[in-house]
Amino acid sequence: MTGFPSEVDVAVIGAGAAGIGAVRRLAEDGRHRVVLLEARDRVGGRVHTVTPTGFALDRGAEWLHSADRNPLSPIAQSLGFSIHRRPPEWTTRLSRSGETPEAEADWLATREAQGRARRKAAAELEDRSLASVLPPSGRWYQLLDASSTWGNGAELDRVSV
Repeated sequence: MTGFPSEVDVAVIGAGAAGIGAVRRLAEDGRHRVVLLEARDRVGGRVHTVTPTGFALDRGAEWLHSADRNPLSPIAQSLGFSIHRRPPEWTTRLSRSGETPEAEADWLATREAQGRARRKAAAELEDRSLASVLPPSGRWYQLLDASSTWGNGAELDRVSV
């Protein structure tokens, strides 16, 4: 590798969306010598499009959530992508699938309780998996596990609190 700086003020590890965003912010400042390190032979992290048979296929991060406040939205828009700014319907997904309003309320309460338990566990000295803050036989465990796979890229037992 040529041109690799021998001294930097900030080293950002990972050229996914967060790493690229951090480097852009630091570059805007202009006061820091920054290097972005990526283990793969490409940037983008979970954002990756392949063309296996001549057509584009997104293999992750095919959409940007919360367009009204996502810092990637202005960048995407400046590159010619259209931005759909309708608020997400996170709290009505189950009722639209035929679940009762009571089940929907129970799901939301369980999800909020899981978040509180996760924040409490994160303050402990010893790390553990996110699965450890939930009863595995709970009604919504499988949905939380699926949501983790989508949101974190791994099942609850493979995600650190």
